Parts: sequence; structure tokens; C-alpha cells
Amino acid sequence: MRHTHHKTYKTVIYAVMLASVVTIWFLLYNTFYGDVQQKEYGLTIIKYLAVGLAGYGVISGIAGLFKRFLKQDEE
Repeated sequence: MRHTHHKTYKTVIYAVMLASVVTIWFLLYNTFYGDVQQKEYGLTIIKYLAVGLAGYGVISGIAGLFKRFLKQDEE
């Protein structure tokens, strides 16, 4: 049973990775080779994704700092 779960997780991870690569390729393709409207949409979506990733990084960093400070107080 454990092997089945591992295989399922692995399949899901591969599917998510493939979907991510295809989506990024599609956005970049439209940004560089699409018509004017597709270029605008592609750039807008890429900007929002970049802002979202940066925000996630900042929030994760702050959460990590709080965890470290709380662990030091417990020791």
C-alpha cells in the first residue's frame, strides 16, 4: 500500500511539473511571438506571477525568522 501511495505522489508531482512547464512555455511563446494583445496579456500574467513569487518568498522568509526566534526562546 505504501508503494502505491509513493507512486501516486510521484505521478501527481510529475503532472504538476509538466503542467507548469507547459504553462510557462505558453506564456513566454505568446509574449515573444504572439500578436499585440497576446503580448500584453503574457507580460501582465508574468508580472503578476513574479510579484506573487516575490511575496511568497518574503512571507516565507519572515515566517522562518519567527520560527528561529521562537526556537531560541524555547531552548
